[in-house]
Amino acid sequence: MKKIRRRCLALSCAGAFLSVASYAQLSKPVPISMVSSGAAATVDLASFQIRPNVVQGLSNRADLLKSTAGGDITPSGGAGLGAGSPGGFNLVVYPGYLSNPNNKPTLHTARQHPVYINSPTAPNDPAHWGNPQIFLDDLAGSSFIHLVDQYTLDPYYPTVRYPLGTQYAASGPLPHFAHLVDIIGLLHNLALQAHGYNDVYHIFLPQGQDYCFDAANTQCYSPDNRKSFAFCAFHSAGTFNDAAGHVIFSLEPYQQVNGCQVTGLPSPNGQLMDSTASVLSHELFEMITDPDLNAYVNRDNLDLYGYEIGDQCQSASANFGFVMLKNFHFYEIQSEYSNFYNGCTFFP
Repeated sequence: MKKIRRRCLALSCAGAFLSVASYAQLSKPVPISMVSSGAAATVDLASFQIRPNVVQGLSNRADLLKSTAGGDITPSGGAGLGAGSPGGFNLVVYPGYLSNPNNKPTLHTARQHPVYINSPTAPNDPAHWGNPQIFLDDLAGSSFIHLVDQYTLDPYYPTVRYPLGTQYAASGPLPHFAHLVDIIGLLHNLALQAHGYNDVYHIFLPQGQDYCFDAANTQCYSPDNRKSFAFCAFHSAGTFNDAAGHVIFSLEPYQQVNGCQVTGLPSPNGQLMDSTASVLSHELFEMITDPDLNAYVNRDNLDLYGYEIGDQCQSASANFGFVMLKNFHFYEIQSEYSNFYNGCTFFP
């Protein structure tokens, strides 16, 4: 794994190591069932395309990202803008122009719903994952999230377009290597609550729970089995053919493991919270700019073909740093790709 450099990205680093442990817990999770009778019959599981957040240092990282790219990754017909880095910003510049030539949907506004499965610390307790609802609320009220405005084509103005929605908690048996079929009932129940392009779900798996894309269990989140350990998280979308409709979600396994966790210690909020936040922000930015896996991706560069906004800034050593979000709360997370700056940045 590459050593991650730390940078404090704010006018001042004063208070960068303040803990968020005492922040408000916000609303408590609402129980929801993982079982939905007939859910599997209302959807083609193969229609759920997957975009993984690949384990750092994986030798075939580029191949896995390209193989899971959406079906509509046609060349944009133009090269990147090549605008270069603006003065005063320490950016890592790539030929990484993201394009959406067919004007596929992006998320202009969406409520974010965290979903916690089988919390081992206490019933309905998000602390097991470092209270990601706090980070989501901070990110939603920050300037960093407005980096997506250039892709959604929304004007920058001080409004919260991706607010924290309802939190949910689910419990039930899962096999050690879980698959989409094991959570499809939960997804169906969630989509019946709210669905479409104005609601997204972040599904959190507890420590020790593995998840695989394939029946042979060779492409997995499996830190206990390094041979099959390929990704840290992913986002996906699919459509039920009943009232549940279209659902957009990310799957967020436990992130304080080698290959997924932030390594620039000490992290402002501890390694657990910041590791969860970094991968979660990666998925959220990609869900906004590429919800159906056919919108903003790199279409013009052979090495970065099919990469999304977070993929291009995940593994370079200079692209993690301390960023200040709402209310002077600091996090150690990865940056995201900006066409405007032609590089990875924390600035809108």
